[in-house]
Amino acid sequence: MTLTGKIGKLHANILTPVDSRKFDRVLICFPQNEEYFRLATFIFKDLLDDPDQRFRFTLLIPEPFRHLFIFSEKGTLFYEPDKFEKLRSVPPVDAIVDLNPGFYLEMACYISHIRAKYKIGFTSEFSDQFYNIQFDVSKSTILERIYQKIKKMLIQ
Repeated sequence: MTLTGKIGKLHANILTPVDSRKFDRVLICFPQNEEYFRLATFIFKDLLDDPDQRFRFTLLIPEPFRHLFIFSEKGTLFYEPDKFEKLRSVPPVDAIVDLNPGFYLEMACYISHIRAKYKIGFTSEFSDQFYNIQFDVSKSTILERIYQKIKKMLIQ
C-alpha cells in the first residue's frame, strides 16, 4: 500500500522525552468503539473545556457518537467510520493522537497523509508504519492509564 500511495510515509522519527511545548496544534482522533469513546471524552474533558485555549485542537469524532459529544463543536470534524475519503483535510498540526486502542486501517491511512512531526498511537502489527510514538495496551495495562499518559504528554 505504500507503493501505491494509499499509505503515506512516516515523516519523522523522534527521540524522547518529548517537549510538549511543541504541541500547539493537535489532531485528536477519538475511538470508534462507544465504550472507549466515552472513556476518552471523560479523560480529556478538561482539555476540551479549556477556556484559555492554550492549545488548538482539531477533533475527529465518529458520527454515530455526535449525540454523546457535549463539548463545543468548534474545530470538530464528524466522520463516518467507513467513509474517510469524504472527510475533508485538516489544517497543519504538530501532533496527531489516535485514541483507538485497536488498529483501524482506514484511520491509519488517513493519518498517514497528514503532515505532523509526532504521531501517537497504539502498538500493533502495523503501527511502525504509522506512529512514531506508540503505547502498548495489553491485558495487563489499563486503557485509562494510557489515556492519562497521553493527556499528560499534551499538557506538560
